[in-house]
Amino acid sequence: LTIQDVTFINNRATGSGGAIALTSTGVLNDTAGGIYDTNISGNCGGAIYVTLGANATVGQTNFSRNEAVNGGAICADGAITINGGVISGNVASSNGGAAYINSGTEPSINGTTVSSNRAANGGGVYINDGATFRTTGTTYSTNQADGGAGGAILARGDITTWNVTISSN
Repeated sequence: LTIQDVTFINNRATGSGGAIALTSTGVLNDTAGGIYDTNISGNCGGAIYVTLGANATVGQTNFSRNEAVNGGAICADGAITINGGVISGNVASSNGGAAYINSGTEPSINGTTVSSNRAANGGGVYINDGATFRTTGTTYSTNQADGGAGGAILARGDITTWNVTISSN
């Protein structure tokens, strides 16, 4: 699935992926100005859910006011790369206000602003056991962990950072 300059607003799913659920061996390329706003998932990924075996690349995309139990904006059981854009104002009632990264994945967030997201744990990003997370040139600011663990990032898996700003979380 290749999309450009598409707006997903006010979508709802009782399961995972309020706007998009990428399943099996699916591939998503959204690399030019997408907007995901006010989407809701009853489970994982208020805007996007990437299942095991799937692969998503997202760039210069804005995620705002999305909600889910895990991964207010994004939930990744599969591979996801985010290059640029803003992930702001998303809420997860459990883990990962902006993104929930599950076991066995190797996602990356590069050149992105991750701000003002909220969750019980991992206000910005929650990285589960067995995941390997990379982030470069990204700013994490004013994210909040209401349960007290990991205002910006809660890392249970491996994390590699380079040229990252983490402030006021």
